[in-house]
Amino acid sequence: MKLKKTTADVIAKIVKTAAKSACGSASWWGIHQPKEPNNLKKLLRK
Repeated sequence: MKLKKTTADVIAKIVKTAAKSACGSASWWGIHQPKEPNNLKKLLRK
């Protein structure tokens, strides 16, 4: 049980770091830049 929680915490930290680094950047292929969700903006202010 503890292994699952630890793994989930590590994955959450990785995803949060990736979201912060991708926030406000252009799209990968230059075709479409999606609108950033409001909840992501709130999360980044923390």
